[in-house]
Amino acid sequence: MKPSTLFAGRILNFQVETTQLGKVSYVNLDNAATTPPFKVKVCLFEADGGVDFGKPNSASVGSRLKFVSDSRRIIREKILSAINSVAGLNSKKRRWLVATTDVILALRSGAIANQYAGLVEKVEHGPFVILNYTDGCREWDEVARFCRGLIVDTRTWTVAAQPFSKFWNVGERPETQVEVLPREPFAIFEKVDGSLGVSYRDESGKLVLASRGSFTSDQALRGTQMLRALAHIEEIPESLTMVFEIVYRKNRLVVPYDFEGLVLLAIFNRESGEELPWSEVVEWAARLGCRLPKVYKFGSLEEALASKAELGYDAEGYVIRFASGLRVKIKGDKYLSLLRQAELRVRDKAVLEALAAGIFAQLLQKLPEELQPDVEKTAEGFRAQAQELETEACGVFVQAPKTDRKTYAIWVQQNARPAIKGALFQLLDGKEVNWYKLVQQ
Repeated sequence: MKPSTLFAGRILNFQVETTQLGKVSYVNLDNAATTPPFKVKVCLFEADGGVDFGKPNSASVGSRLKFVSDSRRIIREKILSAINSVAGLNSKKRRWLVATTDVILALRSGAIANQYAGLVEKVEHGPFVILNYTDGCREWDEVARFCRGLIVDTRTWTVAAQPFSKFWNVGERPETQVEVLPREPFAIFEKVDGSLGVSYRDESGKLVLASRGSFTSDQALRGTQMLRALAHIEEIPESLTMVFEIVYRKNRLVVPYDFEGLVLLAIFNRESGEELPWSEVVEWAARLGCRLPKVYKFGSLEEALASKAELGYDAEGYVIRFASGLRVKIKGDKYLSLLRQAELRVRDKAVLEALAAGIFAQLLQKLPEELQPDVEKTAEGFRAQAQELETEACGVFVQAPKTDRKTYAIWVQQNARPAIKGALFQLLDGKEVNWYKLVQQ
């Protein structure tokens, strides 16, 4: 069962004439041209996949949002019923279909922008959308976990690229405590200290890479160059998503690698969610001529955990993959120590400069998840200072006499703090003020 069969246009945009509402569009779940069981006259899914609420007002917006929520729930129930009726689906495939359904419905209905505001961010590039959880995400339902650089093609409402789902450090959450992890076969891989690169085919059909949160970041563009330098990429089937780590010197965070290139971490079938066996990943790496992460041999999880203290500065840690597909990670002690030092170098001057230049999101994206909360907290402090300066300057500006520039200048010199004097003249001239640059003064 492909997601495209679940979201066909004839099902999602059915036109009927009703006695009570007149001509309406509604989500037809069973191909029966019957009066929709809704009281609000609104087209839920437009042809472009957007949601048309009309012109919302305080009296109607609540009922309309409830309408969308109720409609999404009804559609989900019907689709889940169809999934459950398919014989022979294993639990992993069923879970992927359910997660795909939830994510695409959330995207099409506007729930990503509403229900998941601040938890999942959407980045658009032509017909493609990257869905990526934010640093502030603390509510990990299946949609949020699934949105770790997932790419959706809005022309067909299907998965264009299937990367990893969110996974955590051992001991970071209740379900990743050592004593509750699965007692099943596992493999332990090197955790490469670079940037995630996810393959997808652009509008022209060419294979390109996106980073976890961007189609056009430096990492995505450099990764695409590296990808196109590999051998036999034209042999990669359209159904496969190649998941790489992008490594190059200018993108170094901690580990000083002696190479630049792509490291093939995993391969997924974007049409089924299935991960290819490691033996096939090895074969593809040999065919393409790219690197693989190291594979470690440990007798137990406890042995792997104990070894993290012995890892050198040239290793980030491990990724443990269980036979069921569950992944957890272990960071080396020395790596974490260097990471904290890197954080101290970043937190003040670089954060403020990034805010002033409007590139803080890009800066944050380059940092490991372990550093992001503290760096975001630093940024919040600078945002508060910038807001205080703006409030103060605007208050003074309102009071200042503006009969002529000379009178204004004399008044500002006598009544305003030095930190905001320059901003007051920018306001007089109608110029935009970069309040973050004032924080630096």
